[in-house]
Amino acid sequence: MLYVVIGVIVIVLLVMLMSMISRKTYYRRIDELDMRKQGVVSASVPQELQELKQLPMAGETETKFTAWHEAWEELLTVHVAQIDETLYRTEEGLDRYRFFAVKSDLDVTEQLIADLEGLISGMLREMHAFKMKQSELSELQTQGEKEVAQLRKMLLLQSSSFGPALPALESQLEETDELRLKMLSLQQAGEVTEAHQSSESLGNNVAMLRQMTETLPKHWKMLSLELRQRIDQLGAGYKEMTLDGYPLEALGLHGEIKRLGERRLELVNRYELLDLPGFEGDVEQLAADVDQMYDMFRHEVEARHFVKKEHKELKQKALRMRDKVRQLSAEVETLLKSYEVSTELGDHFEMIERDTESLEGYTNDIEVAIREQLIPYTMLQDKMREAIRLEEQLVLQVERFIIEIETLRKDETDVRQKITAWRRLLASAKHQLKKLSMPKVPDDLSESIAESSASLIQLEQRFEETPFNVQQIVSQSADVEGTFRLLEERLDKVMFDVVYAERLVQYANRYRKRDNEVHMSLTIAESKFLAGDYKRTILLAERVLEEFDPAAIERIKEQYAGDSNN
Repeated sequence: MLYVVIGVIVIVLLVMLMSMISRKTYYRRIDELDMRKQGVVSASVPQELQELKQLPMAGETETKFTAWHEAWEELLTVHVAQIDETLYRTEEGLDRYRFFAVKSDLDVTEQLIADLEGLISGMLREMHAFKMKQSELSELQTQGEKEVAQLRKMLLLQSSSFGPALPALESQLEETDELRLKMLSLQQAGEVTEAHQSSESLGNNVAMLRQMTETLPKHWKMLSLELRQRIDQLGAGYKEMTLDGYPLEALGLHGEIKRLGERRLELVNRYELLDLPGFEGDVEQLAADVDQMYDMFRHEVEARHFVKKEHKELKQKALRMRDKVRQLSAEVETLLKSYEVSTELGDHFEMIERDTESLEGYTNDIEVAIREQLIPYTMLQDKMREAIRLEEQLVLQVERFIIEIETLRKDETDVRQKITAWRRLLASAKHQLKKLSMPKVPDDLSESIAESSASLIQLEQRFEETPFNVQQIVSQSADVEGTFRLLEERLDKVMFDVVYAERLVQYANRYRKRDNEVHMSLTIAESKFLAGDYKRTILLAERVLEEFDPAAIERIKEQYAGDSNN
């Protein structure tokens, strides 16, 4: 029982202790909230209102001051009273230990204070922004008055630089000054927002006028002096070049120069009215078109110099080419009497004749155009270049044609020289065979001599047929050359076999008496030699020498080689 009583007492003491701690915590929070309320109430709103009250009380300034003053009074009488009421209710709840109700009231009080802080902060921001606008207006008014005075002074000192745009610039400057005066009157009337908007318009107008005062003198100088002088020079140059014999009408330059002058006058009118959107680009385009017109005149002068210079040279080249083609024509007639000319060669010469006539036509057309002054030189320049290219191609064609003719003649000469050489070779072969006093000429050698002689006769007969075909003769001479090459090979082989066989037998005769078999072999070798079987003779004689004196075989071969070289 005692423990129960002690437990109850402990619990009661703990509850009382917790209640005291909770009350102390809530009182501390109540004090903190009350301090936040006092801090909000003691904000700088009254001081800001006092500063605003020093401004001229009229228009927007008076309206805003009244609204902010009433809003501040409402905050003090309504919102602060609600906060005081909830704080009082919270203290009563603590006295009665109603902790849940106290917590709820404290949360409501904290939210009310936060709302009050937000309203006051918003009001202070609006006041600060309004004061900043009011302060900026004074600075803008001073700056605007200074810039307008500077612009007026610039227009006065540099009036001649602006040309016909000066009245329009002065009018815009007066409008800008009126905008400055309007801003001043709105500021004095307390219409701060409208005055600030007017100040922005004033700044834009001043910036635009400042830019125009920087750029317009350059444009006027370009329009009134540079472009006008250059266009006048173009007109004078057109007249002078026309009198000097330049056919410029076909180029339409007179109308283009006139249109350039009209475009310049249109730009002057736009300049006078300050119609400036795209104005700078139009001036630059006009200047570029004038430059292009100057280039056209320059190209015409250069083209005239080029055409006259090249025409003189081209005319001389055409005459020389005509003489050259006449010589080639006579030469071709001579060739046709002797040669059977190919179709390609004939077509080549016909092309040369056509191109020669075309070159003369170009030369005559250009000469007529220069004399009659019908076509601009820039157009004649292209035709002249075509004529020059044709003349260069014609020179190359003539050179190739001459090479083809020379090739024909060279081929004929080469074949005739080969015929002479082959005739000598054939006579030499017969002479050598006769000199050898061979008991019998081998059949293949006799056939080669007969075949070579016949082919040579046939080749010579082709030259007797006029006109003859050189290409066919060259082709046939290649076949003849093959027969003579075979003849030389067979002749060299026979000559070696005859001399070698004879010397082998003569040398081997010294061993004839050694035995009867050697005697019989050499006797057979001699009979084979007389029968014209030189290969069998060499075989039998070499067998004898291989048995008695093998080195003699090489000595006899070397001796023959030495005799052949000598």
